[in-house]
Amino acid sequence: MKAKKIILVDNNKFFRKALREIIMSIGGAEIVAEAASGKEFLDIIELKHVDITFINIKLHGIDGVEATKIAHLSKPEMIIIGFSSFENQRYISQMLAAGAKGYLSKNRDNYDLLKSIIENPYQGLFLSKEIEQNINMNQINFKVV
Repeated sequence: MKAKKIILVDNNKFFRKALREIIMSIGGAEIVAEAASGKEFLDIIELKHVDITFINIKLHGIDGVEATKIAHLSKPEMIIIGFSSFENQRYISQMLAAGAKGYLSKNRDNYDLLKSIIENPYQGLFLSKEIEQNINMNQINFKVV
């Protein structure tokens, strides 16, 4: 299996480092870049091929939702997974409507879900278990704007 090329986008370098370590322990992935802002992320994807992006919704300047919309339009084949410590329906709906294929909570153990994303990123929608149990999926807007 060819390693998935991944970019991590979060303004917290310690969170990026921790996420990098978890992803590298799973295997099958290569972290090709990290970004601290939405603009930095968008600049990077113009230069590098990326299979999967993990992006925080709260970023300086261009936030994760807007960066996801822009990236999805220019690179629709790229899998974008949003994440945040915010688990409310509004944020989840905004990320999915922007083109994200999932939403992970920073407050939960996502190891198995991260493994599934890396092994088969095209299998469908990825949500942290607690998010999936606590939101009304009928109220989520999946329309890409």
